[in-house]
Parts: sequence; structure tokens; C-alpha cells
Amino acid sequence: MIYELQSIDFKDLITDEIKLHSEEMTLENTEFIIQYFDENLSIEESLDKIVEKKFHSIDNTFTTQGLERDILDDSVSFAIEKDEELALEPENILLDSSIALNIIVHEGEDIVIKELGEFVDELVNQKEESYSFIQKKSASAAQSGLGYFSTLHNAVIANYNTTNAKLVTTGKITRAGGVLKPIIYRMNLESKRKTSRTGSYTYSSSRLITNAILGTPYKLESPISKTYYWQTYATFTGTFKNGSKKTTNSSTDRVLINKKGVPYPTYKDSKSGKVMTEPSSTTWVKNPNPVAWTTKMRNDYLDWYEKNYGKITRSDFQVHHIRPRAYNGSHNYDNLIPLRTDFHTKTVTPWWTNY
Repeated sequence: MIYELQSIDFKDLITDEIKLHSEEMTLENTEFIIQYFDENLSIEESLDKIVEKKFHSIDNTFTTQGLERDILDDSVSFAIEKDEELALEPENILLDSSIALNIIVHEGEDIVIKELGEFVDELVNQKEESYSFIQKKSASAAQSGLGYFSTLHNAVIANYNTTNAKLVTTGKITRAGGVLKPIIYRMNLESKRKTSRTGSYTYSSSRLITNAILGTPYKLESPISKTYYWQTYATFTGTFKNGSKKTTNSSTDRVLINKKGVPYPTYKDSKSGKVMTEPSSTTWVKNPNPVAWTTKMRNDYLDWYEKNYGKITRSDFQVHHIRPRAYNGSHNYDNLIPLRTDFHTKTVTPWWTNY
């Protein structure tokens, strides 16, 4: 089985899938993601360690969870540090992506799906003689009575920063092999949303594909018209020769998106380490008469900031109310953070304009 797994070039698989979905969704941040994988993944080395019986742990899910945020953060940080204008406005954004390899094994009379990391961990915990099939170069999924299939789950914002924005959930069974590979696949795509940072999600939309075709991508579109916290889910079910069904699930990271499909801009102040936190609710009511903010208040805050964290070029910064004054935000210093003027006016303020 290990040699069967080792024959799969995971980097090529991941890169090909990202390229394919990038073409389908016209994503413009593809190269960032492929570069991220190229620099951080060494799946072949991990599998080599298994075959060599060095039995290090291996994670089966190669995920860009929060990667788009990383890309945005890195670009924002770079622009702030270099005092350059931020320009990252693709038509569509890949929010989150995960590729998982699932191993199918017998446990007594039952057929069970295990993710690769779980499968390897169990091998490692067995006695050494249990690895006899790994020693044989002819070992394969077919000979060992195992099976595998890999899945891809993406969350994409289409028509980013427009009044026609929508959250697109995609799923695909990308590859399968071995004696125990499923004969029928079912896929259920879901998007859920909520109005607060905590609490339960409610369904926005779902799509059930009862006979998913291997290698065929499926998608679910959810219109974005109001600000919500969103999360997407994909459930993959295999039907096997004996009729049993087992399921693997995949979920994306939580993301706060305004009514134009723009994720909340994340920022961490390099001097104080303070984070511009997300609003706790998407239902704050606008106050037509917000509390006044004066030049003296600004200077008093910056005096305090510089005393505690060091000098900044004040003309390059604006003081941002993390909970905006327009939504009853106070002048308490816990609610204030200095932001570069361009970042504040071109990224943060427009997000709140479309809150």
C-alpha cells in the first residue's frame, strides 16, 4: 500500500487541481498558492520516512486554510512596510482549499475510511512484523486488499467586491484506486452562515450529488447580500461492493464577509502586537450622531502610543476605531489602533461602508 501511495506525486496532484480550479473560477492568486505548496510541502520525503521505518507523523490533509487571509495579510504588511499602495483586487478569491487522501481498510467485517495521517499513525503503533507488506516492492493497494480516494474542497468568493458577490463551494473526488475503492460516490455541499462571532451556524444552501462522477467538479453557489460569518462544508460518501457506506467530511475556516463579498481585513500592529479584531456581530445598527473625534483626542492617543511602543511618523497614519464610531464605538484606547492612511482609507473604511 505504501508503494501505491508513494507512486502518487502529491505536489503535482495539488498543483494540477489548483490550476484547474483557478481556470474554472478565474482565480488570480493561483501562483501565490502554488508557490506556498512548493515551499512548504515535502510529501515524498514523509512517505520515504515511512518506508524506511523512521515512522514520523504525517498529516494527510494539505490545506490552504486561511491562506487567502495570509496572502492578503502579507500583501498588506508588505505595502505598509514599504509605504506602497495596496493593489490586490482579483475578480474571485480562493478563501480556503483542502485536498485529502482517504485510505479504505477492513476492520473485521466493516469497511472503514481513514485519512492518511490516521492510517499511518495506526501503522506506527503496531508491531514491527505488521509491516511485512511495506517491505515488498511489489506491494500495492490491489495486493494488500486496501483502497484509496482523494477529495478536493474549495471555498471561493466569486464577483469579489461587487453587488453580485456569491460564495461558491466546490467539491470533487479527484482520484481512486485499490480493491476497496468505492463503486459509487455521493457528495453533499453546504454553506452556512451566522450573524455573530460565536454561536451556531444556520443553513444558507446545500446541494446533494447522489452519483458523483470521479474527476468531475461540482459547485454550490450562495448569493452574498448581507454581512455574515460564513463556513462551507463538503461530505463525501463511498458505496462499496458489500453495500456499506462511510463518510469523510471537510469544512473550511470561518470567514467574515461583508455584503459585497469582501473578507474582513486582518491586521496586526507591528509595534504593539495589537490585532484589529473582527466585529462580534454583523447586526450593529448605525448611529446617525456618532461621538465626536477631535485632533486633541488623536494627539493624546498617539502620545500614549509612542510612550508605550515607540515613535511613528504621525503624518503617515490615521487612528482607527476598531468598532467604528458610526456603530457606537468608543474612544477607549482598547478600541483604537494606528493604521497607515492608504490601508485605512482604501481597505478598512470601504469594508465598513459595505457592512
